[in-house]
Amino acid sequence: AAALATSGTTAQARSEEISDSLNGLHFPTEANVLRALFPAAPLLVVGVFLLFRRGAPCVDASVASPRTWKSWAGLALLIVGAGVGLFGLWALAQIANDPSWNPVLGEAVATIGAWVLVLVCAVGGFALRSSDRPADPGRGSPLRQGFRETMPVLGAILVAFAVARFLTMQEARSPGAIEQFLAAPTPLVNFECLPVGVSNNVVIVDVTTDVQRTAAELRVGFTGARLPGDVEESLKDAFFPPFSGTFVKPVPHAGNQPWRILPVGRQTWRMGFVLPDAAIARRAFENLRPIGPLPAKPRRTFAGTLFQVRQPGGAEYRASLNASAPITSGDPNWVAIANYGGNNESSVNLTWELEASRPGTAQCVWGDSRASAQLEQNPKSAGPPNRPRSKLYGTTIQIELTKVATNRVLLVTRMGGATTREELAANFRDLSEELLRARNRSFKTVRGEVIELCQVQGESFTVQVDADAPRPGHLAVATNTVAIPESASLTGQLEHDDAHVKLTWEVLASHAGRVELKRAIYTSYRATTRDPKSGSYRFAYFLELQPKGTNLVRLITSQSPGALHEEIVGNFRELADELIRTANTNATLAGGTTIELCRLQEKPLTIHLNPVLPSPESTRQPMAGQIGFPRAPGFPVSAVTASVVVLGVVIGSIVTLVVLLRRGGTAGKIAAMLVLVVPLALFVLVAVVLVRYRAKASISGTKPVRMMLESTYPGHTAANPLARVKQANPK
Repeated sequence: AAALATSGTTAQARSEEISDSLNGLHFPTEANVLRALFPAAPLLVVGVFLLFRRGAPCVDASVASPRTWKSWAGLALLIVGAGVGLFGLWALAQIANDPSWNPVLGEAVATIGAWVLVLVCAVGGFALRSSDRPADPGRGSPLRQGFRETMPVLGAILVAFAVARFLTMQEARSPGAIEQFLAAPTPLVNFECLPVGVSNNVVIVDVTTDVQRTAAELRVGFTGARLPGDVEESLKDAFFPPFSGTFVKPVPHAGNQPWRILPVGRQTWRMGFVLPDAAIARRAFENLRPIGPLPAKPRRTFAGTLFQVRQPGGAEYRASLNASAPITSGDPNWVAIANYGGNNESSVNLTWELEASRPGTAQCVWGDSRASAQLEQNPKSAGPPNRPRSKLYGTTIQIELTKVATNRVLLVTRMGGATTREELAANFRDLSEELLRARNRSFKTVRGEVIELCQVQGESFTVQVDADAPRPGHLAVATNTVAIPESASLTGQLEHDDAHVKLTWEVLASHAGRVELKRAIYTSYRATTRDPKSGSYRFAYFLELQPKGTNLVRLITSQSPGALHEEIVGNFRELADELIRTANTNATLAGGTTIELCRLQEKPLTIHLNPVLPSPESTRQPMAGQIGFPRAPGFPVSAVTASVVVLGVVIGSIVTLVVLLRRGGTAGKIAAMLVLVVPLALFVLVAVVLVRYRAKASISGTKPVRMMLESTYPGHTAANPLARVKQANPK
């Protein structure tokens, strides 16, 4: 509550601190998860009273006793408790992986209720089963027999609670600890770099790797200025006998790095780092550094620098070894390219087959020319016939060079279903040699990395597959849910020239819902509108960029009503290129998911389709306490909460009935009443406290941000206060 009150005061004090004030609306992750576990602690005491009371001794195994309804009811409760426990573990993992968990009331009740219900089911189930067993007078007093019988039950409950508490504390101290604990073993790579020598302008190094646990992937990074053409040609005759290792040349893009899959054990890879001249090669050889062990984790790369030198007044060259878990076609970010081609006296034909593990968009760039294509499943191959079918997605890129005249050539590029033709003033032989250097090369990388396919007239011809969409939030439970649409189509249009760049998107859905647009700390909420003709629901949005000064740009985005005008500091050409490069103009937006529309100043503009039917008031302002924070797929909170309450009452009633029917007197009655009352009291307490917290969040966190969003509409002369803050302090 103090954090919420502080956030409201801070948000009204200075607009530049809005981000911090919004973050203050969050409960810390540690507090959230502990709140989900601590309410279960009182039930441990209840379980001790119930399980240790007299009248629950061990049964003599030599005497067969018929099972009654109490035994079967207890078994059913244990099965229900196991299922709810699995849900509780899943919920705990989702909360732990979401550092900004901001629960609604129903979500908190469902999460806490899961753990409460597990212990209620465990205590009630074992109590019912033990009450169905007659006492054995020959094996000691009933109290001693009950102690021997119920100790394993109590120990199991305590161990389960201790494990949950341990995982909770580990996650609070180190986010991701639970995921790492449950994940498959990751490789560890030890390096031994043996300098072999320098041959002219080539530094030769033997890299011996000792891979432990599982296989790893090793990439060799070598950044620096591109080598002159004569230096590359000289490598053909520089070694006799031919070089037995791998030549590593400086590449401007990470997608072109050489790589190998390293199995478990020791292996040696000879590398020849090619530098512009012999002098800088000798300096690099003298600066070779040892590299320590590197872990290799999924979707993370650990790098060690091998050497780093700089030419006098020139470029810097840096070589590194990068270890990671193997990237295979099962990885959602996997991208691979295979190349083949042919040539004759008057033409050159190169073809690249691009494959990815998921659908998306591939974009090719050559100079000022850009082309894009959607990745299709099992695309038609322009290369070898009878290509086997697969579940991968891909597209084909072709370059065809034809001699037209002595110094005229025709360059034809094909990507997807688009074809471009261009006549160039160039010598066919020189241009064909430049293209053929890229023949029979294959690459493997991840989404978002740029791959250079070849060079045309000294300019890179590159391709890039769109990067991952932002990961949506996890365990989010929404009320008033409607049927989640199976899919909503998103289409976009790009218009640009020297004076403006405009992106327009339209969402077409089969169900009503609310759309959330987010960029930096701005969050805008809209409702889809129904088209009477088609019966579908639509939503439109645009973003326009215009130059206003030397280092000032005007950003116009659609609002309801009107448009929002901002002035941001930045170079128009750089920002326009970023928008054009990152624009997502064709995607499928499923209910409850988030995708990235574009990027501006390296910050994503995302769209989220919330399958919640909005009321007229909710379309005008955000939900209380939800400003700027990611919403996740809706969860049936009403059903879960109702089930938790009903099952809690039923279980408590059954246990109460059983204990009252048995001999045990006052202690048994008190224990039964506690089992019945404690869960309901916890639900009421949590509901009251969270309702008060949500009310304070809506008062202290909603209004300031909404005023900022609506401060400039057409016809208003007031400047956006946040834009002024950005101009004064870009950070």
